[in-house]
Formats: sequence, C-alpha cells, structure tokens
Amino acid sequence: MVANERQLRERVRIMRARSKAPLVCEEFIPGRDLYVALLGNRPQVMPAVELVIGKKGASAPRFATYRLKNDGAYRTRWRIRWRKAQLDSETQRKINDASRRMFHALRLRDYGRIDFRLTPDNRLVFIEANPNPDLHPHAMGRDLCLPA
Repeated sequence: MVANERQLRERVRIMRARSKAPLVCEEFIPGRDLYVALLGNRPQVMPAVELVIGKKGASAPRFATYRLKNDGAYRTRWRIRWRKAQLDSETQRKINDASRRMFHALRLRDYGRIDFRLTPDNRLVFIEANPNPDLHPHAMGRDLCLPA
C-alpha cells in the first residue's frame, strides 16, 4: 500500500522490474471488511461476516492479504478472526438487496460471495464477487447461523 503518487510510482517501478505482467492499482477504501455469502439460485443471504484485526499497530494489516488468508502464525500474531457483523437494520437491508442484485446481475448460480467495505460514514462499497469462494464455515457465514 502506498500513501501518495511518489510512492505509487516507485512501487510500480519495483513491480515492473520483478514482472512484465500487467499491473492493477486500486484505491484503498478505509472501513470494515464484510463478506456476504449467498446460497441457492433464489439466494438466501447469509449473515454478513466481518474480518477483525484484533491487534493494532503501524505494521498491522489493513486489508485481507494473501499472507493474512494463508499464514496461521501471522493471523495469530495479529489476532485475526471473523465474526458476524454487527449492523443496524437499514445497513443489513442494503447489504441483502445489493448482494442479491449483484448475484443475479453477474449470473452467479448455486452459491457465491460478495465482498464489501463499509466506510466510516456507512457507505457500502462493492469490492468483488467470488463465484467460487472458500467454503469454510466462517467464510460462508454458516457457523454463525446454525444451531450449536
């Protein structure tokens, strides 16, 4: 992640030296990472799951990187966990509606996951759709809504 145009240019230079493949630069959107699983072709929207980075600090992760997703020791060090997102009813309604509409617009079927950022001013920002997401219970919200 870079903070200004000078850093961006330097990072692009470094990445181009490593690989001749195309690069994609994305704007960082501050906020809460929300993952919304959908099941079925008239999709049931599962409860939104929130990524929580429990330990703060200058070098703490700010978004879900490859390392965060795949390195257990790294997750332990930063106290990474997933939980059912605590949302007001209006935000939950917006998430459910947007998720269903995206599921259908992208012609997903059977299951999928829509990832959002919820900004500090409560704006819902679409990040990506996952037509074949991780099926771990926390990733699909299943362990958050099934009876114990």
